[in-house]
Amino acid sequence: MPTVFCYQSLFPDRFFYVRTLEDFGSFAEVPEGPGPEPDEPEVRIERRFEKRLFYMQGVKTRGKPALASLANDLRRLSTTRASKPMSLAGALQKYQEARQFVRGYERAAVASPDLSAPYVYFALQLQPEMTTSTLGGGYSDQLSALERLSAMIPDDWRIYAKENPKQTARQRGEAFFRRLAMIPKVSYVAKTVDTYALLQGCRFASTVTGTVGWEAITGGKPVLVFGQPWFASLPGVLRYRAGLTVDEVLATAIDHASLERAVRALLRKTARGVIDPVYQGIVPKFDPHANVERLLGFLERGIDGRLFAAAPAQRAA
Repeated sequence: MPTVFCYQSLFPDRFFYVRTLEDFGSFAEVPEGPGPEPDEPEVRIERRFEKRLFYMQGVKTRGKPALASLANDLRRLSTTRASKPMSLAGALQKYQEARQFVRGYERAAVASPDLSAPYVYFALQLQPEMTTSTLGGGYSDQLSALERLSAMIPDDWRIYAKENPKQTARQRGEAFFRRLAMIPKVSYVAKTVDTYALLQGCRFASTVTGTVGWEAITGGKPVLVFGQPWFASLPGVLRYRAGLTVDEVLATAIDHASLERAVRALLRKTARGVIDPVYQGIVPKFDPHANVERLLGFLERGIDGRLFAAAPAQRAA
């Protein structure tokens, strides 16, 4: 039985698929399809950083206080619901982690970074999540990426590492903040700082696989990535490697018309449908029955081995 990995895209009614994780981002083994169907509009990319990401709307940057969260967990424990089991030890550990995060965040977070200084904008990603744990390419530990980036940039530059607005205490304990403080040239930027102001003023952007990379290149700035984002093959994206220089990154020009063409070519390697229910909201007039039919056809082609039959990599073999 073939294995197929699927990943919902930010483009309405489209998802990526690969048969090996190593191919994610390049999609070399995925054949090109015919392009948009008659009822799909042609993709146009605005030349701007700003994106209205539905999953970031209404996000609260202030989390629930650690004590209130503990009280809620203890109430949940008392109900003995089996849907989300938690032990008393687990609740107390979660409380300790929350306290460490709040303390570390309040001590380290910079609310007003100097945007006139030369800097790289590094957008920290929500953890734990598949985007770093699986697609991080060896950099699920984001501090490792910051260490490489710090060694790469000039001594008079800064790295503004902005915390993800959705981030909670997981993977943000005392050890995280101790190690972060040891990385030269890095400022830990508060969740409340405007991401687009940081993008506007930076020399270039950097991330493991985050959407900030897509925002950067569509606004005309290069991005240095450490993992395997879906946009890895697009113009303006550089993958970190030993020996890469700042000059190489800064010399990366992005022609917007070429970027649009590359995006359209990339979308010809996607399948139509919604596999993640939260993305239904960005599909105009979403039809669940038509979606089921599309996904059924996709599964049948996958089971029959037809999904990758015309892939260039296979033809070359």
